[in-house]
Amino acid sequence: IKRLFQLIPILFVISVVAYAIIELPPGDFADFYISSLRATGVTVLEDEALRIKEQYGFNAPIVERYWRWLENIIFHGNFGYSFEYQKPVNEIIAEKLPLSIGLTLGALIISWAIAIPIGIYSAIYQYSKFDYFFTFIGFL
Repeated sequence: IKRLFQLIPILFVISVVAYAIIELPPGDFADFYISSLRATGVTVLEDEALRIKEQYGFNAPIVERYWRWLENIIFHGNFGYSFEYQKPVNEIIAEKLPLSIGLTLGALIISWAIAIPIGIYSAIYQYSKFDYFFTFIGFL
């Protein structure tokens, strides 16, 4: 229980750092979207640009945007909308998660298949040449 309570501030710090990294690049999606529209020859007036920023919430202060983002994740399970993929982030995670889990389980099984026999061998033949070799490889 103590570790669970210690987890809360750690998750908070991780979320702040992750959000800061998201916000680091200059501009936002609305600026990119408006500039790409203008590059294709579409005339975007300033009031239209402000409406787009307001629609996506980019006109709010960064702290307010962070709390809205965090609230949507915690209370609604909504990770937002991906402007790059043009669909909700939850859908993207649902598509990629099975492959990630499969890859992780495969790596875990392979590592256990290698580590357990080496551990048994090293325990039985302690201080042998192969024990030192496997220990050295393990440190690498």
